[in-house]
Amino acid sequence: MRVAGRTLRSCIVASFLGFLLLPWVADASEGWLYFGRDKSSENTKYYYGADSVRYASADHVSAWMKIRQPSGDQILETEINCSGRLFRVLRNPTTDFWETLWQKPRPIVTQYVVSGWLEIPPDSEMSSLRKILCNNPQKDWH
Repeated sequence: MRVAGRTLRSCIVASFLGFLLLPWVADASEGWLYFGRDKSSENTKYYYGADSVRYASADHVSAWMKIRQPSGDQILETEINCSGRLFRVLRNPTTDFWETLWQKPRPIVTQYVVSGWLEIPPDSEMSSLRKILCNNPQKDWH
């Protein structure tokens, strides 16, 4: 009986730890691809959703972008005008998928807000993302 109790406790602890580690493992399996880090903060990293990339007519591409910081993740939808070297945020950043699902996103402080077209600064994270998405030889403009 004592061995069965220890086994049950071990299974519960392992399940709980697996649940806690799921967000870090999920990045690789959910198709988030790393494309850069913030020059002023080594701990801020940028990813884009490989499955979210949409090439539209008129030289535009959209994709979801994840900003990973020690204080938490931000997820936002962006659109890039490739030839115009412009970008805009289509949806305000959310803190994470689960909060969005339950429609209770926390207010967050961010430099990214829904906007009109803005110029892409050279050597910025948006410039890096533009180079990756706009120069993709396999892109399919619709």
